[in-house]
Amino acid sequence: MSPTREDVVEVASTRDRVVEHVRQLIQKGELKPGDRLHGERDLAVELQRGLVAIPAVCPASGGEGELDKAVWLEAELRRLGLDDLTRCDAPDPAAKGGVRPNLIARLPGRDRSRTLWLMSHLDIVPPGDLAAWTARATPATCADAIATRYVVIAETAAGRIAGFAQLHPQEGAIEAVYVDPDSARHGIGRALVGALEADARARGLPGLVVEASLNSVPFYGALGYAHECWSQHSLGAGHGIACAVMSKRLGAPS
Repeated sequence: MSPTREDVVEVASTRDRVVEHVRQLIQKGELKPGDRLHGERDLAVELQRGLVAIPAVCPASGGEGELDKAVWLEAELRRLGLDDLTRCDAPDPAAKGGVRPNLIARLPGRDRSRTLWLMSHLDIVPPGDLAAWTARATPATCADAIATRYVVIAETAAGRIAGFAQLHPQEGAIEAVYVDPDSARHGIGRALVGALEADARARGLPGLVVEASLNSVPFYGALGYAHECWSQHSLGAGHGIACAVMSKRLGAPS
């Protein structure tokens, strides 16, 4: 299904405001090539939200391709004042519009004798087998975890679950740390891990290990966990995801 304007209307107001602010900086000469966009977090967030709202799965994986996303991105870059844009389309009769689009944006720097290429991709991977995730979380498996693991739950003032964490005390392994997106960036994840570490110290465990998903590696790194190796985290039924094995030595209880 092709995205419509309604798919991203929620972010349009903030995006338009931030884009206009950046355009004014460029026109005034206050934003020059090489300058860092300090304080433009809103722009990055709104652009990312707009991008992920548009499906771009390749035809080989059952999608229509990247045409809708390329058209959207080109329009957004022009709104930011980047007019030196070139489309290089590869023919593919199985894709929407018969092409697999590529978009080149050029931003002149102070030294034009050299070129720095920043390359990314428009396509995304298909969602995969959702049952590999949902089949693991049933009332029975949750009850078993509560009975055999150390489980901590964080609640909001209104009594809503904001997150939970799970420790395998015999193996010294953090098995889960999840925070509701609506409660993210409030220190809940850090507090949950702290609760697991406190319990592990009380049990006399010398340290903890975690198979961290790739997007959570910076989070655990900030909490003192060191990278040991890359691995695959099993989801069962032959499914798995890439992960980083990380560990942390624990001191004695205070």
